Amino acid sequence: MIQMILFCILLLSFSGCQDSLPTTKVPVHNTTLKLQMESLSKSGYLGSGVEEVRQSFAELEKSDPAKAASIKKRFEELIQSEGYEPKIKQIAREIGDKL
Repeated sequence: MIQMILFCILLLSFSGCQDSLPTTKVPVHNTTLKLQMESLSKSGYLGSGVEEVRQSFAELEKSDPAKAASIKKRFEELIQSEGYEPKIKQIAREIGDKL
């Protein structure tokens, strides 16, 4: 009887180990760029972080050229808008929504 109970417990513990939900992997650079855009849309301050943002965009160009092309013009406007917080906030929000 005890063996049967132990067997049932063991069987139930292994039955939940399979991966039942599909997982999707989001490229890290895409996530990083999106987080950077969310931060910029709140702060409006580009400052010294501009190089990190450029690097994230360059990585997006390598891995997803179509998506990078769709935001490239606005991205360039964002970089050129340094010092204009309302404009940076607006453009960063638009780019973030597309990512």
